[in-house]
Amino acid sequence: MKTLVYTALFGRLTQAHKPTPFDQENADCICLSDRNLTLPGWKVRRLPLCWAGNLAAVKVLKCLPFMLGDYDRSLWIDAHVRMRRSLTPMFDIMNDLDLICFLHNRRQTISEEYKRCLVRRKYSRDRLAYTYAQTGNTDGLYLGGILWRRHTPAIEEFGKQWLFQIMTGTSRDQISMPWALEQSGVKFAALDRVTRSKLIMIHNKR
Repeated sequence: MKTLVYTALFGRLTQAHKPTPFDQENADCICLSDRNLTLPGWKVRRLPLCWAGNLAAVKVLKCLPFMLGDYDRSLWIDAHVRMRRSLTPMFDIMNDLDLICFLHNRRQTISEEYKRCLVRRKYSRDRLAYTYAQTGNTDGLYLGGILWRRHTPAIEEFGKQWLFQIMTGTSRDQISMPWALEQSGVKFAALDRVTRSKLIMIHNKR
């Protein structure tokens, strides 16, 4: 199975946490960036921006892994996520699942997330409301910072639906992602907080 582990550094971001030696041996570990960087453990692929801002570029790359090469599966990992142990073995437990992610570590419902976003005033109220109106009754709140995906037709549809919602609604993963999961019909599992703490550490406060 041809495996991709990838992240992205655009704008002011200059560092990504190093993949484990096991993951480097068993996958192509690629960092996509708008600059020529030297990062231990990563092969840096430069993508000059000519049509979109930094956030839009990262979202496109996150949503559409099948555009990056002839891979059977991929692991997206945000640059602020540090790996406590090798992550590619998780693919072995997927069986017929299309996707594995994590449950949100701070909030449990989309309603909670929506209210939190309004309080922070970081995201457009109109765009938040547009997406929330479609996802408000969807169960589950998930982290978009780390995603194991098998490159199935359902995953390709999921990526397209997710990106469409990001571009027409809000870029906030926790609001847009549940709608795409529901619309695409992917088979997925969301791992709990205990499992997350064993595998990764998230270096931000959100």
